[in-house]
Amino acid sequence: MPTETHYDVLGLSRDASAKDIKKAFRRIARGCHPDVVGDNSVARERFERARTAYNVLVDAEKRRLYDRGTSVRTVSELLTRDPVGIRVREVMRNKAPEEPSPGTDIFTVEKVCSDASSVTVILESRFPLPVSKIDFDLLEGSNPPIWARVSGLGPEGKFGADSGNLFVFLMPK
Repeated sequence: MPTETHYDVLGLSRDASAKDIKKAFRRIARGCHPDVVGDNSVARERFERARTAYNVLVDAEKRRLYDRGTSVRTVSELLTRDPVGIRVREVMRNKAPEEPSPGTDIFTVEKVCSDASSVTVILESRFPLPVSKIDFDLLEGSNPPIWARVSGLGPEGKFGADSGNLFVFLMPK
C-alpha cells in the first residue's frame, strides 16, 4: 500500500494553490479539532496529520523540498535526520573499500647444472602459495641462464584480483 502524501491527507492535487491548501486544512480542522471532537482519537490523529501536511505545504520552501522528495535543507540535516543520510554517514565513517590489486610477484634463483634435463624448485616464501615445489623440464639444447615465468602461482590478489606470478631464474652452477 503506497504511503499517504501530504496532498492526500488534505484531499488536494499537487498543483493546489496556497489558498486551496488553507481552505482544505480549515475544512478538516472544523470537523477534527480536539476542541470539537473531545476524546475521539481517530479524529485527533487525522487533525495532527492535516496540521503537519498544512505546515509543510503552506510554506513555499518546505513544499519545494517536499515535492523534491526530501524534507532536509542542509547537508548536516541530511546526515543527521534523513534515514538515507544517516546510512551514508555511517558508511563514510568506515574506511572505503580498497581497490582490487593483483598479488605480488615472487622471484627465486636456482643453480642448475648446464647438462640438466629437468629441475625441481622448492618454493619457500613468506606468502602462502598453492604449491611448495615445481618441476621444470628443460628443452634439449637450452643452457642456463634461463628465465621461467609461471603465471598465477604467486600470492592471491586482493578483492578478487589476479594472483601474482612466479619468476624463476635458473643459473649455471
